[in-house]
Amino acid sequence: MSPNKLEPPRLRGKLAHDRTELSFDIPATSESSPLDVVELLLQDDAFTLALSSLPINQKRAWLMREFAGCTYSVIALELVVPESTVRGLLARSRHTLARELASWR
Repeated sequence: MSPNKLEPPRLRGKLAHDRTELSFDIPATSESSPLDVVELLLQDDAFTLALSSLPINQKRAWLMREFAGCTYSVIALELVVPESTVRGLLARSRHTLARELASWR
């Protein structure tokens, strides 16, 4: 991974565990100030904390949808729940993340 690129977190396996590993490289550009770098690190910490506070099925559904691009039906099969439950899990996880990260908007 290039130290000059910002890359999204990667999922490993089939989300069979509760551990979420997120790692962002800080972009090294001539426009980045130390304050920008610190702010990005603080945002990353806030996101990681907010994501880790979600119940496991909400977290798994959100990661599968947002980072793996899975459809509701695939998420439902993986979590062994109806699609309507997936919709509810995603709605609650999005609401919680939006509330927890509101100060970063």
